Amino acid sequence: MDRDTFVCRLKEAEETTKGVQGELRGKKSVDFNKYKQGLNGFCALCHEPDRIK
Repeated sequence: MDRDTFVCRLKEAEETTKGVQGELRGKKSVDFNKYKQGLNGFCALCHEPDRIK
């Protein structure tokens, strides 16, 4: 993965996290399984990422 792709994917993960935080602050329900799957698939080209449990 090149640097530009990594930075882009990192920004997407940050935006997703901000969205989840906003929903939690607003006392809305959050689908954590979908959130965890997105983070688990963040980077798999260089190594197998540790899975979030």
